[in-house]
Amino acid sequence: MFKVFDQYIHTLEFLLVSLTSLIKKNKKMSDFYKKILDNNKVWVENALEKDPNYFKDLAKGQTPPLLWIGCSDSRVPANEIIGAKPGEVFVHRNIANM
Repeated sequence: MFKVFDQYIHTLEFLLVSLTSLIKKNKKMSDFYKKILDNNKVWVENALEKDPNYFKDLAKGQTPPLLWIGCSDSRVPANEIIGAKPGEVFVHRNIANM
C-alpha cells in the first residue's frame, strides 16, 4: 500500500515540477492573455459609459442591409473602415477574397 502511495506522491511531485516549468515558460503568453482580458474589461466599461444600453440594443437583433465580403486579415475590421456600428453590416471574411 505504501509503495502505491509513494508512486502517487512521486507522480504528483513530477506533475507539479512540470507545471511550474511550463508556467515559467509561458509567462509571456499568460501575460498576453491577461492583457487581452483587461483590455476587454476596459472596452466594456467605455462602451457602457458612452451608451448604457449598448449591449441591450445589440441583443435585440440585427437586420443589416449590406453584405460586406472582405479579407480575413485581422488588421482590417470591416465595420470600422466604413464607419458602421456592430450589427449594421453583415460581414463575411475570407482568404484573399476567394
